[in-house]
Formats: sequence, C-alpha cells, structure tokens
Amino acid sequence: MASKCGGGGLLRYADGIDKLLLLFGTLGSIGDGMMSPVNMYILSGALNDYGSADQSFSNDVVDKYALRLLYSAIGVGISAFIERVCWTRCAERQASRMRVEYLKSVLRQEVGFFDDQTASSSSFQVVSTVTSDVHSIQDTIADKVCRLPSQLLKKCAEMKAAYGNTGGIAEQAISSIGTVYSYVAECQTLD
Repeated sequence: MASKCGGGGLLRYADGIDKLLLLFGTLGSIGDGMMSPVNMYILSGALNDYGSADQSFSNDVVDKYALRLLYSAIGVGISAFIERVCWTRCAERQASRMRVEYLKSVLRQEVGFFDDQTASSSSFQVVSTVTSDVHSIQDTIADKVCRLPSQLLKKCAEMKAAYGNTGGIAEQAISSIGTVYSYVAECQTLD
C-alpha cells in the first residue's frame, strides 16, 4: 500500500498518486521559476524593437509585447497554482497516512502497555507530539520542498547575469589593451 523506501525518508509514505502529484507539482514549480527568464526574454525583444534602426515603435508593437507579457503572467499563474495544489495535496495525503500508521502501531500494543501508563497526561503528550511532528512534516513537504526547483532556476538566472557582467568587464579590458597596443603606447601607459 505505502511505498517505503529504505530508511526514514521524508517521502517514504508516498504512493503512486503522490508521486504523480509530486511530478506535476515539480513541473509547476519549474514553470513558476521561469517567470523572470521569460519576462526578460520578452522585454529584451521589446528593447530590440525600440532600438532598431527605423525607430518606429508604434502601438501595435507595444500591444504585441503587452500581450506576450499577459500570456507569460497567465502561464506563471497557472504553474504556481498547480505547484501549490499538487504539493499541498501530496503533503496532506502523506500526513494522513502517517497518522493511520501511528494509530495502527498504537492498536498493535498489548493491553498491558496501556495499564502501565499511569498518567493520562503522558498519553496526551505522545499524541500531541506525534500531531506536531506530522504537521511539521506536512509543512515541510508543502512549503519548503516545493520551492526547491524554482529556487534552482532563480540561482541559474543569477549565475547567468553574473557571468554576463564578468564577460562585459573582460571585454572592456581586452578592448582597452587593444587600444593601447594600436597606438604603440605601452611604455607611456606603464609610466
């Protein structure tokens, strides 16, 4: 019934439906993380059209790029919705399965086990602790794990921007060296 991967993994109670929800949730998370790169691509096209030689930036061009930004927003909104629904539903299903497993383990105990429990507060503490732990696991699955794919894409965009900046600096340095060399001014520059 429940897929139990070796050890106590976070998703060890995931079944086939949960794995399908995880797949769709991950795809939604990736789509959500694509917001910045897609918008930058659209806006770069608008800037290219604006900076073109004919300098005719009409309302049709503005409408074209506004429509593309609208489509991007709709796509990101749908992706974010799918991400949250799938990950939250998967977390709820696994938390419910954990509670059932806890109940089964309690019911497997012999009657003597409960006779040894003199204070009812200790039973309440165990139930309270299990409920708190299951809720923490549910929050982790629904809120923290689902953000990993979108955060990886954001980091990739940041790395690409950093490489672009360093590439620009290197290009300026090489251009300056070429300028100095072309004027045969190496000695004067060193001085």
